[in-house]
Amino acid sequence: MAIDRETQHAEIFVQAASGHKIHVRCDCDKKVDHEFGGPASHGAVPRSESPPPSDAKKLPPSHWAQAYWHVLLRAFFWGWFRARTQDESEWLYPSGSSEISVAGNDPARILLIGDGPAAGFGVRSHELGIAGNLARQTAERLERGVVVTLVAQPAASARSTLSALGELSLDGYDSIILMMATTDAFCLTTRRGWRRDMSALVKALKSADATSVFVTSTASLHLASYLSPFARRITGNHARTLDIVTGRICEQTGTPMITLDAARDLTSRTYSRWGERIGAQVADSLRPPSPMPVPYGQIRA
Repeated sequence: MAIDRETQHAEIFVQAASGHKIHVRCDCDKKVDHEFGGPASHGAVPRSESPPPSDAKKLPPSHWAQAYWHVLLRAFFWGWFRARTQDESEWLYPSGSSEISVAGNDPARILLIGDGPAAGFGVRSHELGIAGNLARQTAERLERGVVVTLVAQPAASARSTLSALGELSLDGYDSIILMMATTDAFCLTTRRGWRRDMSALVKALKSADATSVFVTSTASLHLASYLSPFARRITGNHARTLDIVTGRICEQTGTPMITLDAARDLTSRTYSRWGERIGAQVADSLRPPSPMPVPYGQIRA
């Protein structure tokens, strides 16, 4: 990347996730947020509302170069992701009912909210995706029926999910699982924006009458075989950054966070592992407490 101090233009060569190289020239005469997790929206370069104080320290050229790099990458990745997700032929997602049931008495009701992996990216049916595996694993542990209701969109972000939450009824669920961050990691959502939207999401879900609420980590992207090495490195690092923020939100709100192991591909085998891990925690939260032991010589009432 090169920045001309006189013309205040930045020039950058970016290798796209598809492997192609593009050339971007950006007008840099406006202040940008130089924090990788600053408040900028996807592709937007925020403008300063007021001039900085006269005694403000000037940022070194390397710091501004990093700021422009982050802003340009965020814009590029967001545009590429939106273009790819609008072409349904590029992605494999299940069709059919978004409600998965396992027969049994007194079925537990679970709400699964999320983005691409929650929607079952990479498999042809929800039975093979995370919803089906979660239902079976939870039912096996609880020895009762389970109904998993899936509310997931391939390109959903924390912001769009929060906006749509008002139209979703949270009543009647025993457990709620929030499985986000893949879209936001790929589109390089800022830390500040992620913290704001995820905090509001978690608080809204915890205000429901569900017995338990869980948040998962992002589906790791640093091993994803369908991305180029450049895209894997950038998005994988950002996914870990968002996970750190999510962990702090969960700690502050007393919400259990379930860590998902890394996977090269999203297949039925991957979803089976994740379903087992999530199902174990959900089942533990819904299992009735064991009765207190009766002291020797006393009769239970």
